[in-house]
Amino acid sequence: MNPTFTILFDNVPHTEGYRTSWGYACLIRGLEKTILFDTGGDGRLLLDNMEQAGVDPREIDVIVLSHFHGDHTGGLHALLPLCEDVAVYLPETFPEAFRDEVRAQVSELVEISGPVSIVDGVKTTGILGYQIPEQSLAIRIPEGVVVVTGCAHPGLVGICEKAREITHPKPVFLMGGFHLRGFSKTEVTNLVESLESAGVAAMMPSHCTGGTARYTIEKMLGDRCLTGGAGRVLTIKDIRSALETP
Repeated sequence: MNPTFTILFDNVPHTEGYRTSWGYACLIRGLEKTILFDTGGDGRLLLDNMEQAGVDPREIDVIVLSHFHGDHTGGLHALLPLCEDVAVYLPETFPEAFRDEVRAQVSELVEISGPVSIVDGVKTTGILGYQIPEQSLAIRIPEGVVVVTGCAHPGLVGICEKAREITHPKPVFLMGGFHLRGFSKTEVTNLVESLESAGVAAMMPSHCTGGTARYTIEKMLGDRCLTGGAGRVLTIKDIRSALETP
């Protein structure tokens, strides 16, 4: 597999011409199916950024929603009428009214509880956490597993442990929102050290990670910390380069 990750919605700026707002959405191409992970917080902004990126909504085969917060689901209802034959994977803990509304507009609604294979080499972790149930994606590459998080409310260590359990290769690269706003430098340092001990060699933090945490991670990892944000296109070559950095 040779996946490419395009950040279509983020409050962190990256590429000129892309609008920013609080939320997250990542398009994953180069797999058996094209997957959109989360839909950001605003439908118009999502569609504008998709147009900027040259993304036709009809090419999206699967939409995965990480958790029921508006900054990750807010673009869905503007997007669905423009899609064709799309499946939506969401936690079964989403409100029934929301699930029924989505079900009426899609070819398939998959209500997630435990880990599920979406396409070859891609699994959802299933629901993790209790106060804010959330799922993440685990994507196999030759070097290990790429983990994509929406907000990582259940905690990055637990998410990575689950990803390893369901895929067997260890997570080597993390990207998405890390939910570290308000964490001290010491807390972030300890977390990164724990992740490195578990095999995570490189990261691309954005969205709800927080400026202080992003700065700390950048200082610790150097070139193994990649810059995320709206409009960022991440290739396997980029990931491999980060993983190979001493």
